[in-house]
This record gives sequence, structure tokens and C-alpha cells, in this order.
Amino acid sequence: MEINIANNSLSGQIPSSLGSIPSLYSLDLSRNKLSGRIPQSFSSFARDPLLDLSYNRLTGPIPQALTYLADYGNFAGNAGLCLLDISAGVPSCENPYISPLLIHIQCLPFKIVILSFLCYWTE
Repeated sequence: MEINIANNSLSGQIPSSLGSIPSLYSLDLSRNKLSGRIPQSFSSFARDPLLDLSYNRLTGPIPQALTYLADYGNFAGNAGLCLLDISAGVPSCENPYISPLLIHIQCLPFKIVILSFLCYWTE
């Protein structure tokens, strides 16, 4: 089963029951106004990169089983999301004062990725 409800101005939290649908192989909730955390039940999508939660208002840590999806842009546009490590260009949950800036420079046939850090002080 495939569910695509992208670009529908949906708001509120994502129901955890969506991650428990056994026949669901593709879920696109991108470009809405969804908030809150990614349900742990979405770890079942770890088998296939067919989960798109980009451009919402999601916050908190990305479930460990889904962190590889950050490389595909599946969580882009959610400033409040974080990873336990910063290898995929998402802010680290361990240090909220360091925010990585990931720049992709695409030159065929090569792809260059530059990772730098924006550090700011709080008093």
C-alpha cells in the first residue's frame, strides 16, 4: 500500500499507528505542517527508503533505525530534528549549540560534500 498525502496543509502530530500498517511500503507526508516527534513505530520503514517527512515542523531525535534516510533528504526542512551523530548533516541532539551546515556541490560525475559548523554562544 502507498499513501501520499503530501502538500495538503496537514497539521498536528503524526499518528504512530501509521507505522504499524503491515502492507504499507511507501508513505509521503512531505510539505505539510506536521509537528512533534517522528513515531518510533516508523522504524519499520528502515527496510526501504520510501518514507518522506521533509518540509514539516517536526522536532526531536530521528529514530536510530531511520538515520540513514537523512542522506536522501527525507527529513529536510525540519529545523527541529536532530541525530545522535552529525554525519548526515542534521544538527546533533547532544549539543544544541552546534549546528552543521551541509553544502552539496554537484559536478558531473563527481559530488563534493562540505560539512562545516556554525557555532554561536549563549549567555
